Amino acid sequence: MNREEWNHMVKGLNILNYKRYIVLFVLGALCLAFAVNTMQVSAQDDAMEMFSEEAAPEEVEGEGAQNPVPEDRNFGGGFERDLLIKTRDGRHYNFDIELALTPREQQQGLMFREEMAEMHGMLFVFGSEYVRSFWMKDTLIPLDIIFVEKTGRIQHIHSMAKPLDESLITSGEPSYAVLEINGGMADKLELDAGDYIFHEAFRNTNLE
Repeated sequence: MNREEWNHMVKGLNILNYKRYIVLFVLGALCLAFAVNTMQVSAQDDAMEMFSEEAAPEEVEGEGAQNPVPEDRNFGGGFERDLLIKTRDGRHYNFDIELALTPREQQQGLMFREEMAEMHGMLFVFGSEYVRSFWMKDTLIPLDIIFVEKTGRIQHIHSMAKPLDESLITSGEPSYAVLEINGGMADKLELDAGDYIFHEAFRNTNLE
């Protein structure tokens, strides 16, 4: 092989390598574009809130409600703190309650409270009826969790939910609101499913 033939062969090889690099670059760019378009955003991203529920429940205490109470259900936000429970045999019990109406308030719930007065509680009003699930993450005191229908009728009572327990506590049936009171209080007052809660949230205060 003479020098001219050698130079011609080397030049051909250089052109072939150059084309190979271009092909590899294009293929790499296409693979990257495909990966970006199909990548799922992780639920654990710092900018996102995780929901298990609300099971990834509809609503979970400590995890937040997905929807605030609509305007036509919150009476302009003027709910009273007084709540009345009337048993089927005619006994009346008054509670002083805090209200959890917004997603932020419902996410916080009664977490980190070290105590709560005896006839006090927190009423979560969701503005819609779904199967609800709560947990006791970061909650330091035992609670009775009372699931309530839109009419104010007590649907289900979960007694003595354990502090810090992350097991899901569900209503079983669609609930409109949830009342949390001190653990053991429902048994002490002999509250039961079928008793009624009277409060503006249920539009039944004129039926007391």
